Amino acid sequence: DLSSDGRTILFNETREGGGEKSGIYLRRLDTPAAMKIADGFGDALSPDGRLVLTHSGNRLVIVPTGSGEARELKVAGAFDLGGIWLSDSKRVVVGGALPGKGYQIHVIDTLEEKIVTISPETVWGGTTRAFAASPDGRFVAGPTKDELIARYPADGSLSAVAVAGVEKGEVPVQWSADGLSLFVYRPTAMPARVFRINLANGTRELWKEFVPMDPAGVYKITPIVATADATAWAYNALRTTSDLYVAQGLK
Repeated sequence: DLSSDGRTILFNETREGGGEKSGIYLRRLDTPAAMKIADGFGDALSPDGRLVLTHSGNRLVIVPTGSGEARELKVAGAFDLGGIWLSDSKRVVVGGALPGKGYQIHVIDTLEEKIVTISPETVWGGTTRAFAASPDGRFVAGPTKDELIARYPADGSLSAVAVAGVEKGEVPVQWSADGLSLFVYRPTAMPARVFRINLANGTRELWKEFVPMDPAGVYKITPIVATADATAWAYNALRTTSDLYVAQGLK
């Protein structure tokens, strides 16, 4: 994730580099080294920069970026990696299943530890970080069961409204700062092409195209994150490499 000013990045060190529990790091652009803040998987940095939503195994944990203690949320359910914060830095959006339910989108109040479910069951959950929040925190752009995108009221009070102009398999990247546009892309496409969609009429225009300088072995770019003013962005390139051997003199 990126901070609101685009100057701090939240990232995870997993597998061999992260150790048995993996590591969550913050790094400012003006510092020479990253700072480890916790074990586990970091989902998102709060808009005020003070908190990080994390996963520790199956548990959701709120970790401070400065002084203070981490706090586990006492909420029951199985939630996917890749949640986001709403603009109040108090509520988070996660995808997952509550006990006895199918996959849905939920808004969790991290202070009162209450859950509001904002989508029907069996919405598409095919990628990491498939949500974006409106600047005023009233709406969440997220997947539908048809692999499209809808605007869900964050308080669960109204029905969802489909986002016009979206193609199947695309997911949100970021809501624009003026609330008029939504940036979307298809995580399985290479290169990753991010489009800006006008929410009023569904027109779309290419914003940026992402591909690593060395694309060898890269099979997916996900997630892509951007600041609300679209002046800073970051992405994760998933890469698989292998060695090819030539054997001579075999009999």
